Amino acid sequence: MPKGFQDHEKQEIEQQLIEVGKEFFSTFGLKKTSIAQLTEAVGIAQGSFYIFFSSKEELYFHVLEKEEELLKQKLFNELNQVPMTKAKFQQFLLKAIHYVEQNSFMKRIYLTNELELIMRKLPKEKIQEHIQKDEKELLPLIQKWQQEGVMINEDPNVITALIRTFMTITIHKREIGEDMYERTVELLADSIASKLFEG
Repeated sequence: MPKGFQDHEKQEIEQQLIEVGKEFFSTFGLKKTSIAQLTEAVGIAQGSFYIFFSSKEELYFHVLEKEEELLKQKLFNELNQVPMTKAKFQQFLLKAIHYVEQNSFMKRIYLTNELELIMRKLPKEKIQEHIQKDEKELLPLIQKWQQEGVMINEDPNVITALIRTFMTITIHKREIGEDMYERTVELLADSIASKLFEG
């Protein structure tokens, strides 16, 4: 029977699981990380893990959301500080890819099939909630640029989907080829920016 925890203990343990999860998943990956390893590192019984997360996949996805949140804060802070142009939007897309590739946890996800494994195990509602959160954060910026007349009058939801699609290019790095990947990303970012912005 899992031990009962007080509220402040729950908060501390959940945070520890997130930190340990990030470290283990970054180093060993999803398959080679067990719930036993995670709970041992945090100092709780294995059964107590399920007080906080329904599975290691849910913990993995939670870590991913935290990392994405930090990335978006960096990017969105920069976006709000300058008038948007085609060149600046292209730079935004390239910086987003750069941040992902510099983050050991996110890089591992995109260069392995772990993201696909996570998506198969998570409830559809959780994935939909994640997509809606992305849309909610991007929509005000897209609507602002459209109102200012610098971005084309396309459905903002389609534009957020386009940005998410661009970010998945890292998954296909091997298929694209290491020698052609960087230039491919640059050209794709330029094509998207050129289509969405007038100049």
